Amino acid sequence: MINYKEMELVRKMLDNDEWDSLLINKRDPVTRRLFIERDGKRYCLHYMRSGKTAPHPHKYNVRVKILAGRYKHAIYHASNLLTPIYQEHLKQDSSYEINDPNVFHAIEVEPLAYSWSLMINDYYFKEPNSACISTANNNLDPIPEKEKQELIKEFRKLL
Repeated sequence: MINYKEMELVRKMLDNDEWDSLLINKRDPVTRRLFIERDGKRYCLHYMRSGKTAPHPHKYNVRVKILAGRYKHAIYHASNLLTPIYQEHLKQDSSYEINDPNVFHAIEVEPLAYSWSLMINDYYFKEPNSACISTANNNLDPIPEKEKQELIKEFRKLL
C-alpha cells in the first residue's frame, strides 16, 4: 500500500512545475488527472465527481489511496465482467492494490459525491491484458492552467 514517505514525496513534488495534466472527459466519471514520472514510477493525482466507469484493467501494478471523498469499488476477473467478485465502499484513507493483469475494476462516484486520490503505477505487467485502453494519444486536453494550480493547491492540503 501507499506509505507516509511516498505521500510526503508526492507532496514535495507538487512544488515543481513538471506535472502534466489530462482532462479525461470521454467517459464517466470525468476525471482530472495530474501526473509525473520519477524513478520508474508514475504518480497520478485524480479528482473525480459523479459517474461510473466500465470494468477495465490496467497495464501496470496500481496502488491507490483515497485522500478525500468516497466511491464504490468493484473487482472483476477477466473471465466474467458481468458479476463482480468483490465490492466495497471506499472512503478517506481507504486503499487498494491491483497486482494482476486479469483483475478488472470499476469505480462509481455517487451523485453529488467526489473523490480525491493518489495512484502510484509501480511497474508494467510483463503480459498486460489486451483489453487495456490507454489515455495516451486519445485526444484528451490538458487541464487549463488556472484549474491545474487550484487542484495542486487542494492536493497539497490533502497530502
